[in-house]
Amino acid sequence: MGEYLMKSIRSKILISLLFVISFVFIIIIYNYFSLKSMSNDTKEVSEQYLPQFVTNENLSSNIENQVRAINNLFLFNDNTYKDEYLQLKESGQALQNKLMQLSNSEETTQLINEIEEWSQYIEDEVITYYDGGNHYQALRSFKNEAQPVSQEILENLHTLTEQIEENTSASIQSINDKAEWMAGIGFSGAVLVIIIGVTAAFLMARMIVTPVKWVTNFMNVMETGDMTQENLQIKAKDELGQ
Repeated sequence: MGEYLMKSIRSKILISLLFVISFVFIIIIYNYFSLKSMSNDTKEVSEQYLPQFVTNENLSSNIENQVRAINNLFLFNDNTYKDEYLQLKESGQALQNKLMQLSNSEETTQLINEIEEWSQYIEDEVITYYDGGNHYQALRSFKNEAQPVSQEILENLHTLTEQIEENTSASIQSINDKAEWMAGIGFSGAVLVIIIGVTAAFLMARMIVTPVKWVTNFMNVMETGDMTQENLQIKAKDELGQ
């Protein structure tokens, strides 16, 4: 019985501490999953959107340089520019493959198909006629068909780049929002833990001190010789109440 009574106040203290610890644990778990989500968003930006953005820009520059090389080919009638075009075409294919690895969306697939058809048209209708000595037909095919299509491809690449920028901005904003929310939760949690701790300490102190005061006052009255006061009524069931 004595051991049971000794555990009563201790159990109340432990329950209060357990409540505070549980609340802190919940905050820690929430922050863990929030950090994990932020990590995934950051990984998406660094491993997908940024490389895709750079690849898009490089591919746009590559196509512009291909068009410039063919223009110089007709302007200077120098096969050095044809070799330059072929090198640019090869590096452009590598960029196309990289872009497909980074994004297999319908827009990207359609864009890559357009670039491949454009490159094949130049090979069949421009380079073939040029190598055959029909420079007029080669130039006509390039100016009337290949060059306008290249502008459409560049516009589509620009549109795709804008979409990537929007996705990147959305992901960064999501990371910032989660960081701000975590900071708010952490601060609010800390304040709430302090409030709960102070309140629990106050209640425990009151629970311990109040019965002692009652007994002390009762004994002081008895020391004066006044035996007429009623019996001390204490409802507490812990060791102090006993």
